[in-house]
Amino acid sequence: MATDSPAPVKPKPNIAKIIIYFVAGVIIMTTAATNLLVVYVLFAPDNLPKPIYLVYQLPVGVTPQPGLQGATPEMVAGGSANPITIITGQQTSQAAAPVPAENNSAGVPSGHSGGGVEEVSPGHGIMIDTSTKIVNLAEPGGKKFIRVTATLEFAPPAGYSSLPEEEKTAELAEFTASINSRIPVLDDTIVTLLSAKEFAAVYSTEGKDTLRQEIIDAINSRLPEYKVIYVYFKEFVMQ
Repeated sequence: MATDSPAPVKPKPNIAKIIIYFVAGVIIMTTAATNLLVVYVLFAPDNLPKPIYLVYQLPVGVTPQPGLQGATPEMVAGGSANPITIITGQQTSQAAAPVPAENNSAGVPSGHSGGGVEEVSPGHGIMIDTSTKIVNLAEPGGKKFIRVTATLEFAPPAGYSSLPEEEKTAELAEFTASINSRIPVLDDTIVTLLSAKEFAAVYSTEGKDTLRQEIIDAINSRLPEYKVIYVYFKEFVMQ
């Protein structure tokens, strides 16, 4: 008497293996896309659209030459630890208006007020950090923004270099404290200049050098008892 053979059992799909293959595929594709994006940002010509534009800077300790973009010398002293400042909605097609000089009758170090400043070359002054600023550029729709972190180099008070070490330390602390009390003025000056700029005006090296000089002139105008001798862009990103 003949008997029917049992039907073959179909193997069940291995769900765990499918999930592992899927996750591995996603990781590989994401890694490949990221690598391609990095290569594009690094090596594609800057006249092509990019999600981010790179700005290079010299290593710490290198004294920059005038007009050299993005140099960051070793700090002589001083500085303020300020948070990131985010400015939105700053859209204007007009140039920044000249700013009046501030009333500086108070809060100025005794060794600095009325005594002038020492003539020093960039890289030998007193460094003061400013906060990182994220500002909308003066572009239609406000879709372009700039992120800037700048260090301002000030000429030291007259006679500073000839002071004994202890007096020099005290004078430096007093000078730095006085400058830090003016940080709102410094930040306002920089933000006002940035918010009036268009993308094309600051994208080139010449545009950055022009912005650097405008910051120097504007701060020296508003705070004439001090003298900014150079501006270092520690971070300069446009998108």
